Amino acid sequence: MNIEDDVNRFEADLDHALNQVRDCVAWLRSAPTDDLRFLVAERLPALGSAAVPELQRILDDSTSSRGLRYLAAWVAVEVGDRGDSVSVLCSEVEAGAEWSLPAANILAKHRILEGARVVAEALDRVDPRSDLEVMGYATALRDLGGKLPESVRQRIVAESSPWIARAVATDFPAD
Repeated sequence: MNIEDDVNRFEADLDHALNQVRDCVAWLRSAPTDDLRFLVAERLPALGSAAVPELQRILDDSTSSRGLRYLAAWVAVEVGDRGDSVSVLCSEVEAGAEWSLPAANILAKHRILEGARVVAEALDRVDPRSDLEVMGYATALRDLGGKLPESVRQRIVAESSPWIARAVATDFPAD
């Protein structure tokens, strides 16, 4: 038994595995539709933190679409990254675009407290009659332990569906 040969084989196996990880993340980048990217992103957390450097490349690439950046950030957070991926998710919530509510939910799921402020601001922007958005952001804010400004609370309680108003009033009692 030659230890040096064993170590060399191990290093070659490791290099091969890292190349496989790069190839898997490349699938995320090259998928022709957002639906396919989403399906790929759902499976990438199985790669663990080994995927983070490749995901970071997507986050750093100014030509990456918002959707691709969101998906890369989501996967990175799922495997434990708390760097640029958190900033990307917070930016998505601030943007109020397509990935805003899912980004808020990811921040809440992982108890990333830096997200509480942007989620509260998003809740202030939403139409109180938009049940999905109000409940989504309110639930995320509650899970983050954030504070709902009283003026926003009052507006939601007054203008939202009765069941939404009750839920928000329960989760965020008046001061």
